[in-house]
Amino acid sequence: MTPSAKKWLYIALGVFVTLIFLGIGAIYATVTYVQNHFEVAQHSSEEDVARAFDDVHKRFGDRPAFMEWKDDRPIVNEAAMKASASQTTLTTLHVVAYNDDDGNLVKMDIPFWLLRLKKGPINLGARTGDWSDRVKITVEDLERYGPGIILEASPRDRGRALLWAE
Repeated sequence: MTPSAKKWLYIALGVFVTLIFLGIGAIYATVTYVQNHFEVAQHSSEEDVARAFDDVHKRFGDRPAFMEWKDDRPIVNEAAMKASASQTTLTTLHVVAYNDDDGNLVKMDIPFWLLRLKKGPINLGARTGDWSDRVKITVEDLERYGPGIILEASPRDRGRALLWAE
């Protein structure tokens, strides 16, 4: 093997090893993030669920939510949108969800810098062909609204969910 070929072999091997370490670091960072920002409380009592939702409502007082839950679907509250002109930079989108079937209370925090990476509207639903493809909100809409409750949803016979931004 020529000296030039050996040199390129070592460079390729170094790049390969570096990519492996970067991949391991990315996996570690992802696992650490999920452990720190995602919590599931199994078999939560009704008092725990009520307290989790009430704490958020107390924090924002009588301010109307960005979206309202009507006819089993979210609707943007135009009055709240027009009344808002926040100068506050949002840092986190919080989610609290309760599932009636299994009694799990899930809490999750999503950093706004991650939401800002997404181009176009945010899809709040996991189902396609349902209301999720008809509600068009963007990160800019949420930032214009500012800190507050984004949506409190109570789908029929499925539990509750509360989204708010800070």
